Amino acid sequence: MHFAVGTMALIKSITKIQTHSKIIISLTLDYSVFAILFGYVFKTNPSNIEKKE
Repeated sequence: MHFAVGTMALIKSITKIQTHSKIIISLTLDYSVFAILFGYVFKTNPSNIEKKE
C-alpha cells in the first residue's frame, strides 16, 4: 500500500514540478516497480506453493 500511495503522489508531482523532471520520472518508475513487486509478494502465499520433488 505504501508504494502505491507513493507512486500516486509522484505521478501527481510530475505534472507540477518542472525542474529535475527526469529524476522525478525515474523515481516514479522505480516506485511503480516496487509497488508491483510488493503486490506480487503480498498476494503469493508460500504455503500454497507445492514443493516439487
